[in-house]
Formats: sequence, C-alpha cells, structure tokens
Amino acid sequence: MKKLFTSESVTCGHPDKMCDQISDAILDAYLKQDENARVACEVCISSNMVIIIGEITSTAEVDIKSIAKKTIVDIGYDNDDLGFNGHTCQIIVDTYGGYAHHGGGAFSGKDYTKVDRTASYYARYVAKNIVASGLAKKCEIQVSYAIGVATPVSIFINTFNTSKIEEAEISKIINNLFDFKPSSMIEKLRLKRPIYKQYASYGHFGREDVEAPWEEMDMVSKIKEIIKNN
Repeated sequence: MKKLFTSESVTCGHPDKMCDQISDAILDAYLKQDENARVACEVCISSNMVIIIGEITSTAEVDIKSIAKKTIVDIGYDNDDLGFNGHTCQIIVDTYGGYAHHGGGAFSGKDYTKVDRTASYYARYVAKNIVASGLAKKCEIQVSYAIGVATPVSIFINTFNTSKIEEAEISKIINNLFDFKPSSMIEKLRLKRPIYKQYASYGHFGREDVEAPWEEMDMVSKIKEIIKNN
C-alpha cells in the first residue's frame, strides 16, 4: 500500500522565515569582514517592527539596521499596503515536518562554532554518504556533545531496518572516516564563509539550487573501499 507523507512548508515571506533571513544576513555580513566572528542573533518581528537581539563578538563594523531593511525589501515587503514595509520599519519550520528527529534548536543567526547548527550539517553529510554508498536506504545520525569537550559524547545511528550490514559496523566506518570535532567539521564544510542567508528559506538540506557542502558525496568511494577490504 502506498503512503503519502506530507509536511508543512512556508515561503520566504512568512514571518518565521523573515526572521531567519534577517539573522543569517547579519551573520553573513560579519563573516565577510571577520571569519572569526562569534554571532548569536535572534530576530522578532511584528506589524512594521523588527527587534534584533543577541550577542555578537567581532572586529567587524556592520550596519545591522540597514541589513535588516534591505533583507525585508528583497523579500518583497516594500510598501505599506502589504502590512510591512522594509523602507519604513526597525520556529521550527526547518525540522522537515517531523520526518527526521531534531534537538529543537534553530539554525539561523548562529555562527559555525555552535554545534547545534554545524553538527546538524555534518550529520547530514555523513548520513548522505552512507546511503549513497549503498550501506542503507535510510540513515539518521544523532550526535551528543558536552560543553567544552570537542569529541562527541555519543554518535548514534538508525537505519530504520534498511541497512545491508550491522549498524555497529556502520558506526565503526563512521568513526574511522568522519571527524565530528567542531574544528574538523568547520574545515571540511568550509563554514567560515558568509553563505548562510541562502539557506534561511526553502530549507537547509536537499537543495540543488544552491551550493551546500553537506550535500556532497565525496566519501562514497572510501566507504566502498573499506567494505571491499573487509
């Protein structure tokens, strides 16, 4: 029997996505000037009002107000008749409809040192390579960290009974080939670049219209080589 899976999705003009795009536009602006910027930015919006809060440590000088206004206008809110006007003003849609488990944290407005964003990207990268190599038809990866400890406390995989070998063997392959330490993930996925606003609407994963390093499948050959030798 065929099953139809549905998820709610919203476009770039939805208030939640507006907030994400503004916060990630601010993050990108800081990273353009200072790749070591530390950004934790939150955005709240109401009728023709934008409130930006958070903590930012950086040597960059960024006109946050102008970035917010430009982002709103670029989305299409450029006159009062729309109820929101970028010229005159001051969340969990990214959970993929419950198809995949998540920790409940938002991505947007957080720089690459925040593991709830970076490790999610990297887990996607690892899982996609596992599936592409033919080890399983589905793969979900859960990673747990302790504050101040670079190495994950645990890495748990679930193939939903679709794996061709034991999940314990897949875990060994992951541990041998992939490094979940923050510094390694940042380097591998090239996360110090100002790339984040483009993912703030229409999803972070499964995109073919934008460059996303976590969608690359460059480890498939190495995974197959390990399988062959074993």
